[in-house]
Amino acid sequence: MTVRYDSLPMKTAHTLGGKIQSLRTEAGLTLRGFALKVEISAAFLSDIERDRRRPSEAVLRRIAKQLPGTTYEELDALSTTLEQDLQRMVAETPEARQLLRTVFESKRDPREVLRELQKSVPSGMGKSSRRRCEWESLKGQTCPTCGGSEKARMVGRYEPFSKEVRS
Repeated sequence: MTVRYDSLPMKTAHTLGGKIQSLRTEAGLTLRGFALKVEISAAFLSDIERDRRRPSEAVLRRIAKQLPGTTYEELDALSTTLEQDLQRMVAETPEARQLLRTVFESKRDPREVLRELQKSVPSGMGKSSRRRCEWESLKGQTCPTCGGSEKARMVGRYEPFSKEVRS
């Protein structure tokens, strides 16, 4: 007897992959057909639907565009994995792990903690106007390492006096 994958119970729609799979099947799209539409391999789409891999922002936007009844923001909110740059920061910065652990152990709503943190951060530190890194401040030019943000220093890649950036 052959078991069809279509007849197996679907994953819960409470995960990113489950939601994509649910919306795809509701739209009557096959896995291979939908993968062609969003320009990815069927194997990659299968991994996404089984929550084994997280799609890039560009791929998730293409998926959302092709699925009726959802938006990129709705799908992105279901993702429980960190983007690669955040994974690297957490891996390289013990304080980032400690921050996440502290929020988790506090049993408080992370959104509430985030709002309090955003209130306590001095103005001018938002996404649109970050402080300049030390190299940029010293040289008065845009830093080739961090592009004018302090992100490179935060993840441990900041080297203000390396050979590449000395003038």
